Amino acid sequence: ANTVRTTVKVPSGGELGAKGAAIAAGVAAGCFSGYDDAISQMTGTAAEVAPDPAAVVVLQMRFERYCKTVEALSPL
Repeated sequence: ANTVRTTVKVPSGGELGAKGAAIAAGVAAGCFSGYDDAISQMTGTAAEVAPDPAAVVVLQMRFERYCKTVEALSPL
């Protein structure tokens, strides 16, 4: 959440790769009207994580430092 500066929804359940395959199969088989329909019916949200404004500031400063380092090392 801090890195992308937006609230992140944490999916409930496990085997999320298999769930994604099942969603695609359900859409392909015509069980759902489309991906949005399948996702809304087959998934849930365990939690939502909001960005921490203080951490966002720290990450931005570190990213700027990283960019300056890359620029300084680019001639090598």
